[in-house]
Amino acid sequence: MDEGGLSYRYWNVETDGEPTQTEFNSLLSRNIIWFTGWEDNTALTSANLTELEAFLLQGGNLFLTGVDVANAVQGTSFADNYLGGVADISGTTASFLKGNSSHPVGDGKIYSISTPTQNQRDGLTVSSGIIVAQFGTIGNLAPAIVVRDEPNFKTVLSGFEVGGITITANPGLLTPLSTLLLKIDAWWDPTVGLEDEFNFTSPISYSLKQNFPNPFNPSTQIAFVLPQEENVTVSIFNVKGQLVNTLFDGVAKFGQNKVVWNGTNSKGNSVASGIYFYKLQTESGYKQTKKMLLLK
Repeated sequence: MDEGGLSYRYWNVETDGEPTQTEFNSLLSRNIIWFTGWEDNTALTSANLTELEAFLLQGGNLFLTGVDVANAVQGTSFADNYLGGVADISGTTASFLKGNSSHPVGDGKIYSISTPTQNQRDGLTVSSGIIVAQFGTIGNLAPAIVVRDEPNFKTVLSGFEVGGITITANPGLLTPLSTLLLKIDAWWDPTVGLEDEFNFTSPISYSLKQNFPNPFNPSTQIAFVLPQEENVTVSIFNVKGQLVNTLFDGVAKFGQNKVVWNGTNSKGNSVASGIYFYKLQTESGYKQTKKMLLLK
């Protein structure tokens, strides 16, 4: 995380205790990397799974990794509802994995893994997820990392302890762990660059992000940040200042929120190509407007 330049908060269950739901909800970046440990069969507790479920339902993103973690969650409703796969019956001793070049997390990268406490890495059986990396130098073996991409959350599951990624064997060919974490972070939220990552040492403030993608067709995502839960409206206007559509009108949560505009007006009809403006207005009086371009 440090090598990749990412802002983060570290939580150690052994020293800090089990995080409460309130502490989950206070995570400003809405992203969690949950490492279950280096020992075999280190299971998540049912309370942990309940907290993670609530976190994801509120728009959080999760990377679940650790020795035998895919086995630990197998057969749970959490795995069925929120993860892209579970552990396969057969493991693998492969010490390399290759990313899927067609997915931004995999990006065709080659990684080397050394996990002394997990000689048999968990190949994954994909259920509702997408394979982003497979074991083997050419990615021809069992799935190693799978993701699940839903409108309200994104999850990543690895069949091995991701901290075991190393470039020692061939620094010129192999990819460091920091690159994988950066790619996951960018996939979680492409609207937020590294310079926009939340800093836990600074107070959170109002912010309206640039829509992504921009220009766009047929839809684009708009993200905004609130220092408190409150009523907000997100509206679309044309160059004449006429209201085109109201994307959101209600209570938005503390932290980051996202809405999507599919290029339609309030009646559901597609609008013409051109410049449009989106405006965030809060109950407390904050207002900000930004410009975007719809191309067809």
